[in-house]
Amino acid sequence: GRQQPRPGGRRAQVVAQPRENLRPFQTFEGLLRDAEGHGRKRSPDPAPNAASNGFRFDGARAERKLWRVMGQDSPTEEVLEATRDIDRWSVEEIVRAIHEEDRKAHAAVTLALPKIAEATEVLVTTLAGGGNWYNVGAGTSGRIGVLDASAIPPTFGRPKDRVVGIMAGGDAALRNAIEGAEDHPERAAFELREWGLSAGDAVVAISASGTTPFTLGSFDAAHEVGARTIAITCNPGSPLAEAAEVAIVAAV
Repeated sequence: GRQQPRPGGRRAQVVAQPRENLRPFQTFEGLLRDAEGHGRKRSPDPAPNAASNGFRFDGARAERKLWRVMGQDSPTEEVLEATRDIDRWSVEEIVRAIHEEDRKAHAAVTLALPKIAEATEVLVTTLAGGGNWYNVGAGTSGRIGVLDASAIPPTFGRPKDRVVGIMAGGDAALRNAIEGAEDHPERAAFELREWGLSAGDAVVAISASGTTPFTLGSFDAAHEVGARTIAITCNPGSPLAEAAEVAIVAAV
């Protein structure tokens, strides 16, 4: 069964946050629908389900159109020109290319160190004040967040319900991909409310593209109660980065 949210304790000092972009997913969803022509297209099924009225929302296609409309491409979706013929390379050439790209990631993290330090101060303040820290993500990002949270008790001796990992699709998605779980922002908000998210807490939202609906939904819930917000992303112009109090951006 679900663990009960936090034990008693001092609450962290409430810190006022900027009031713009209070509903990051709703803002993003509106842009998606505008970019897709209201996000709908005619279904090829000659006998469509009555509930869908013959239309369906194509989120991936809409997301690509959104970035074109905004005059920029999502860096996580770009093709690495130097590796277009990678299928013709030897195995050693491939692993060397991956290693060289990893060097770029290291350099990008170096540039983000001031924001990493700022985020660390936010999390220290949150935990010292009795608040909880929530890592939220989908897919690989969610798994990393859960892994990070799971290591806190044995490594630092903190109670396991003080740093919590929330994954799109739940625990089942840790071992098995659950397609579509990332498309529901309301589920992230629901999970955080179930844990008793409040103004003394911090939400760390993890998304390489910065456009994952589930992850954006966590910020909707955080802004509703005044919780601190930290983004970890690779996309500096993304809705997630724009909506965060502190945005850690490793632009690779």
